[in-house]
Amino acid sequence: MKSIIDLLPEKTVITLIQICRVYNLKGYSVLKKDDLIVLIIENLKNYQVKENIQSLIPNNGTTALILKSFIDNKNEIGYSNLRREVLKKRSGSAFRHYFQELMINFILFENESSDDDTLYLPKEFNNFAKKVIDEKLEEDIPEDHIEILSKEEEEKEKKEINTIDRLLYSKKYTDVENLSNLLKRLNKPYSGIKSQLIERILYESEMTVENVINKIFGKNDLREICQDFNLFFSGNKIELIKRILEKLPPAFPKKVFKEKPQIKKNIKDLKRKVENKEVLASGKVEKQLTEKIEKLPERKRINLKKDIFDFLFNLDLDFLSISTKENLQGQIFMAIKNIKNYKPEFKDSIIIRDPKEPIITVKNNNKEVTIAVWYFDKNRLYSTQKQKISFSIMTYKRDYSQDLICYIYDPARKLDNESIDLFKDYALLIYKIERQFKK
Repeated sequence: MKSIIDLLPEKTVITLIQICRVYNLKGYSVLKKDDLIVLIIENLKNYQVKENIQSLIPNNGTTALILKSFIDNKNEIGYSNLRREVLKKRSGSAFRHYFQELMINFILFENESSDDDTLYLPKEFNNFAKKVIDEKLEEDIPEDHIEILSKEEEEKEKKEINTIDRLLYSKKYTDVENLSNLLKRLNKPYSGIKSQLIERILYESEMTVENVINKIFGKNDLREICQDFNLFFSGNKIELIKRILEKLPPAFPKKVFKEKPQIKKNIKDLKRKVENKEVLASGKVEKQLTEKIEKLPERKRINLKKDIFDFLFNLDLDFLSISTKENLQGQIFMAIKNIKNYKPEFKDSIIIRDPKEPIITVKNNNKEVTIAVWYFDKNRLYSTQKQKISFSIMTYKRDYSQDLICYIYDPARKLDNESIDLFKDYALLIYKIERQFKK
């Protein structure tokens, strides 16, 4: 029976950061791999984190069957055996949907570098699993929101799939909820029809297509796709993704995000050549190399919007001293001003606090991010505050900057989920409640 301590070391730094985000942990943005692992393990002792993880597990009969298969097999089972067990009582579409959700939320783990299909439920999650099993194992309510395809419909769909876009659109491989959840994690608008969600993920998310596929599908999902399209299905995730994209390329290759070349390394290499004595002996070669250096695109030192968002998201407020919007804005303003002390790339930033509006503006290298700050006062009229936030977000986006971050502190958790989701459609939203700041 494996512990999460055994499963985390094989994960990349990017995956560990994603785990921190999914579990809603704080303080991960500047940590190295070993420190990230310690952060995750230590936080599993925290009651609030345990609650967060429990809430990530779908509470239904299909999930209960999946988790029971793990408990019955000492917390590890092969994907093919798991699928066969669950399909005795549930549809393939329901299994695939909830299995993907458990994988995306890092409840289940797989060895991405291995050829086998073994999956693991960390022993630390046994109590979470048993709670769902006890409550939902005998539940036979049809899961109508999971669309079920007949074998004939699946075969017809498969024949029409010739791009990765069509694969994601296929009802067999993904559904709207899975795509929407991914967009939420990317802080992108996540409402709309399936084709719109796919467009945002593939062409507007600033991720390579390989990374997109890696986030949507687990290794065993990829193996299944390879089998469906008569591709060789052994190997690690990187090999499986490469094979699939060779067979099913993006419909609009010119629109996909491509990783920038290692400009810093190129500059160092060229400078080293320029400084080399043999090169310097030829003035002509030196001139050519110098011209190449000057023509290299300037390295992007910071992603202003993302860095400010991550900084604010992980910021611990002195919540006991906050009683007004002005208190909150003052704390956030001082924190952002102090960012220069330990992040040298922000040393040339200009930080402005608006005296009339709850607005802080950060400018750096011709880029600008606006932070709108809101204190949701439990003693004031709920509907009026909600309407004012909604109206102001629209106004600030128009009058200040399209790159808008909205920070809402709602101590008593008064805002409804519908309003929170609406605000996320118009701004990068940081929503905090009092208990998140209590140690």
